[in-house]
Formats: sequence, C-alpha cells, structure tokens
Amino acid sequence: MLISGYDVMNDLDAARKDFLGTYGDWKEEYRDLILEADEHSARNMYQLPVGHRWEGKAGITLIGDAAHVMAPTSGEGVNIGMLDALNLSKAIVAARDVGEKGALAEKVRGYEEAMFVKADELKRTTRMNWEDMFHRDAPGVLIEGFVRRQGLAAVKQETASDTHQAHQRKL
Repeated sequence: MLISGYDVMNDLDAARKDFLGTYGDWKEEYRDLILEADEHSARNMYQLPVGHRWEGKAGITLIGDAAHVMAPTSGEGVNIGMLDALNLSKAIVAARDVGEKGALAEKVRGYEEAMFVKADELKRTTRMNWEDMFHRDAPGVLIEGFVRRQGLAAVKQETASDTHQAHQRKL
C-alpha cells in the first residue's frame, strides 16, 4: 500500500522519516513514539451498507457492532452500542409491563426498526467523514466538512434560541 510515496507495510524507516518530517515540531514525547515504533500492521475497516436490515427472529436480536458495524470515522460506535442496550432494555421492560403474549416480540421489533434508522443516519455521517479523510485534498476537505456541518448546527441552534427569546418577550 503506497501512501506518501513509500510502502508503509515494508519500509518502516521511510515511514518514520515521513512522519517526523510532518510532525517534527511536536513535543518530544510524541516524536519518541514515532522513533520507537518497531512494526506496523494495516487493518481493514468495515461498514455495513446504509439500509442494511434483517428479518426478525423470535427470541433473538442484535446490538452494537453486531447489528450495525461501521468504520470508526464518526466516533459513534460505542455511543450507538450503548444507546442500543438502553433502548432494548426499555423495550423488554415495556413488554413486561404489557404482559400479553407476543408483546416482547413486538417491542423488540420496534427497538430494531428505531435502531436501523439511527444506524443509517450514523453510517451516512461515517461515510462522509471517510470520504473526506481519505480525499486527495485532505485534511482541508475534512476540516471544511466539519466547519460546514458545525456551521449549520450553529445556525439551527441560534434560530432556536432566537425563537425562544422572542417567545419569552411575548410572555
């Protein structure tokens, strides 16, 4: 695999030289990590496609990466796994409270449908980040994407705040 003009899998010295050229002004402790690296292993990253679903089976469901594995480029993997656990536990408790035959299967299926929607949303963000991170004009494209997305979020938040303040003035 060629990155930055050298074979990162087979030429560790070239990798060190390139990294030190890029990060040479970093603190000594960080540069030492580069100098002391003695091996490199490439790892594949996987992601299930947006829209991935399965047909429910009575008595079994999935949470976390087992349900919706995605690349780590959005930093949401653990968060959605914990959200899955919370939402599945709520579904189980709700089924117990209903106390009718078939309630558990119905509530678990509801959990799965909501989980599919949330996972698809995060997979789209993950894919956007992936494309930006590995774009030939990275990191500029990645930074521009973050700023653009944060800018939109700030505008929405400001608008909501303005609406709230206007409402308070009317009271």
